Amino acid sequence: MSKVKSLLYNEDTGTYNSLDDQTCVFCGDTFHDEYDRNNPEPLASEGYCCSKCNYEKVIPARLEEIKKNA
Repeated sequence: MSKVKSLLYNEDTGTYNSLDDQTCVFCGDTFHDEYDRNNPEPLASEGYCCSKCNYEKVIPARLEEIKKNA
């Protein structure tokens, strides 16, 4: 029996990417579903980060930017 790969449609490129090959730009963990991918801005400008890194790194960095610009 063959393994079915999870695919995610990338609207920017019009292509499908395999989630099996996608990893977090910070910790390197593999994404297990399409809901685990998050925007890593402002800490990284490309790729995606996992939910754990989003909560622990990205959101605090965004809040710091808001404080600096207030």
